[in-house]
Amino acid sequence: MIFSGVNDIGGGPNTASAQTTIGDNLIKAYTQIVTDAKKLGIVTIGGTIMAFGGNSYQGAEREKTRKRVNKWILESGVYDHSVDMAGFLANKSNPEVLDARYNGGDGLHPNVAGYQAIADQFPIEIFS
Repeated sequence: MIFSGVNDIGGGPNTASAQTTIGDNLIKAYTQIVTDAKKLGIVTIGGTIMAFGGNSYQGAEREKTRKRVNKWILESGVYDHSVDMAGFLANKSNPEVLDARYNGGDGLHPNVAGYQAIADQFPIEIFS
């Protein structure tokens, strides 16, 4: 399961050019990891990048990158399976932030209830 990217996006400048490069590099890296895993017969699962609004990573260009990469994770067909983990925990009225019920306090990390929500909603049938 590949479930990362928040630090890549949030650590880069909040400019269109920097975020375009970061998004392109994430997609390229994910594609390479999945290609290598599949060569070894490993089933691949992509997890979307969690919302990070309301903290130091927040920024319009960073959010565009997160949405673009998440769309690619869900729709590209590169992974054997994709899971919208960001959707599980997003605030339904503002999906750029974690739902308050699941926010660990920093706007980035889920709390215990958030991790439980991921476990409860994870499509376990993909392991069959």
